[in-house]
Amino acid sequence: MEISEIKDNQISMTERKNSQILIEDSLLKSVEIPNDEEKKFNFNLQESLKKVIKIRNPLVKEFMAETFGTMIFIFIGCSGVAQFKLNNKQDSNLNNLLSVNIAFGFGVLIAILLVGTISGAHLNPAVSFSLTLTGKLTFKKFFIYSIAQTLGGFFGATLVFWVYLDGLRSFGDEMYSLNTAGIFATYPNEVLGVFGGFLDQILGTAVLIMVVMAISDKKNNDISKEISANFF
Repeated sequence: MEISEIKDNQISMTERKNSQILIEDSLLKSVEIPNDEEKKFNFNLQESLKKVIKIRNPLVKEFMAETFGTMIFIFIGCSGVAQFKLNNKQDSNLNNLLSVNIAFGFGVLIAILLVGTISGAHLNPAVSFSLTLTGKLTFKKFFIYSIAQTLGGFFGATLVFWVYLDGLRSFGDEMYSLNTAGIFATYPNEVLGVFGGFLDQILGTAVLIMVVMAISDKKNNDISKEISANFF
């Protein structure tokens, strides 16, 4: 009796193993990696575009990167200004101006993340000019970058205009006045003279360039990694 029971147990264990193997095989087949024939039918838009659009000239890549990066920067930043302007048509509450600052800050951040590894994401002719004076950028690239940044700025402003067109129409006769022009450009206050405006732009740009040079200086602390670590 004991021998027969042992045989029965062995048979049942064998059957269980066989059934387990069958289950594992069925699971493997359900997640089986597609073969080469099946891969041919898979569509990947990114890979398809890479085959069609091949840009080998590095200057063209940098030109397109600066144009696109500046466009994104201006679009996000000026969109913040447009929202501020549309929400404060009657009373310009400066307490809400923080949203504009945040919009431009995130605009710069997103533009750097998008094109920083391609062109350096200067996004501003003043930045490119300062890097040219310090020997980090050739004069040829400076002119190319400046043209790209100017075009990108106009493209970004155009996107803002079309996105907020209905809101701009709500201004009526003042749609094309200085009241809405401030969305796309800066204008001096009535109390500000020529010298004060000139000094404002010089000092503001100087502070911006000092920060950019400090971050990009390899002899300085690696601030870029510290900033990225804090953000992400």
